[in-house]
Amino acid sequence: MSGVADLSQMLSHANWGSVADWVSGLGSIGAAITALYLAGSERRARMVADRPQLKVEVSERDTEGWVSVALKIENGSKLHWHMTAIEAVSPKNAQVVHSSAGYRENKEKPWDGPVFDPELRAQALARKVPLSVKVHSVGTPGGAWNHHRPLDKAYETFFVHLPSETHRIKMRLHFSSLEPISNDFTQMVIRELKA
Repeated sequence: MSGVADLSQMLSHANWGSVADWVSGLGSIGAAITALYLAGSERRARMVADRPQLKVEVSERDTEGWVSVALKIENGSKLHWHMTAIEAVSPKNAQVVHSSAGYRENKEKPWDGPVFDPELRAQALARKVPLSVKVHSVGTPGGAWNHHRPLDKAYETFFVHLPSETHRIKMRLHFSSLEPISNDFTQMVIRELKA
């Protein structure tokens, strides 16, 4: 009991400060929390502003059900970006393939370059295609005579195979940056197709 009594006596003699001290302390804590929140909001806004810009063009479906998806990626920020994957989201049975897939070596006429083989393209179809498309930051060396990039661009084309009853395509694009901190994000692309 003596221990409890000692603690009680210590608490009764403790200097808890005035109400003004408490209000001041709480105000300081509130100001610190607000500053952290604003700094986080500013950082998030800056990360979004640094993301590459996308231009997407989707063709109409051809007679065999193929739709081409042309991407133009522009990076005007100080970050290096990688497009790491493209994913067919909807319809459920949609699959995607890179435009480079489906070509085989031209053994008969090698001087004419690779030959397109529709069976190879069909075999390469997947729900999600991993990529490593790099879009460099502004100011990095590139181009003739080592000019610095005012704006870096990348162009990629994909094909999606869709059934005839499908009139909307939905894809998810995956991007990643590790400079100066991880800033992964995905962007959804939705396009309507003519009936």
